[in-house]
Amino acid sequence: MAVPFRAPLGSTLRHALGLVCAVLVLAAARPAAPAHAYLPPGSGGLAIGGEYLALGDSLARGVGSSACPIGCSGRAGYVAGFARQLAREAGHDVSVRDLGVSGETTASFIGDYFTNAGSRSQLARALAAIRDHGAAIGPVTLDIGGNDALDVRGADHSAAEKLAALATIRQNLETIVFTLQRELRAANSPAELVLLAYYDPFGDDDPDLWAMALLNQAIRDVGAEHGLRVAEPYAAFVGVEQQATWMSCDCVINIHPNDRGYALLVDALAAVTIGQPAAVGSLTGMVRDPSGAPIAGAHVWYGGASVTTAPDGSYRLDGVPANVALHVEAGASAGGADATASFTLRPGATAIQNFVLDGTNDGGLPSAEGDTHGIAGFARIGAAIAKAAARTAAEGARDRAVAGVDAARTGLADLAGRAIEGLDRLRGLPFP
Repeated sequence: MAVPFRAPLGSTLRHALGLVCAVLVLAAARPAAPAHAYLPPGSGGLAIGGEYLALGDSLARGVGSSACPIGCSGRAGYVAGFARQLAREAGHDVSVRDLGVSGETTASFIGDYFTNAGSRSQLARALAAIRDHGAAIGPVTLDIGGNDALDVRGADHSAAEKLAALATIRQNLETIVFTLQRELRAANSPAELVLLAYYDPFGDDDPDLWAMALLNQAIRDVGAEHGLRVAEPYAAFVGVEQQATWMSCDCVINIHPNDRGYALLVDALAAVTIGQPAAVGSLTGMVRDPSGAPIAGAHVWYGGASVTTAPDGSYRLDGVPANVALHVEAGASAGGADATASFTLRPGATAIQNFVLDGTNDGGLPSAEGDTHGIAGFARIGAAIAKAAARTAAEGARDRAVAGVDAARTGLADLAGRAIEGLDRLRGLPFP
């Protein structure tokens, strides 16, 4: 999810990554957690048209899949898998229009759309597709915001920077959703816009778990405000991060899903659109200081959602995945945890979890010294992907140039042959 690229890997590297992915998938025998989702009140059946429009970042491109390790349009990852599920559900063919861009942020997704009539941003291209094919489109999926968060991930960035990025994500996502829905209405399209939230490849010990929670909460909130279905894959990856992503391979696509992970994303989308969401429960309780006094405005979160305590120190998290061992944290302010707990909810149950904050969290982040989660930082990972893509593009350009020269030589030879043939015919004519 780092930088834009579109070129396929060479066959040798594709084969090698495919073999590694297959090993990881086969080695992961542990059953995955069920997918969870947000369904707006009154949600009915999903309208499935002849065309599925996919929008987003490198997840929409299928980066990390064995079929297309550095991404390809509509032929790999969750987009291809979800398209197959839609076709089976609808009983007719569903073509894919995948406009996803690797490295896309909420800002680059919008790009210059509002200032340039000839904009080629992803938003501009999505709106053009809706105008031209609106009656046939259904559904539209969108995953966006992960790269914004990655840009400020880790101890090199302050909590204030992370919160500012999250505020921008929320604002831009609101703009994107509003604009897409307005165009769908204008085109009289039956298509629904479905949001896809994020998993955390770093697991429950991620020092930025609070920021992941706020990212997913922002996606939840925008979905709820606009009456959208929100697929939430976070819980499905809990405990199987190493098996469902490339994190264990120390490679340039480390944070991305492998085939198993993409299957989990497909399950998350299917659960909110054509299947049955898994069971959820609620978590509630009080947050107090060591003297027993309630703390207002404290934060309580797990990776999929976040909430702030009321003036009396109480909190409530609804729609929490059941039957999954989740790590929950609380802090007086964003940026780190003062207290932690683990729990597994029973379906439909409300669990009580109180927290006492000792005040040791100053809003900073735990040290990341020696932490290998980032694999030397995602900027360098993105640069490595970009370099590989550029090399592949250059090789492709060279091959096309060679092919062009060969074609030209063949054409000249053919032309020369025809000229000689013509001269021979002229010689055979009975000129006076």
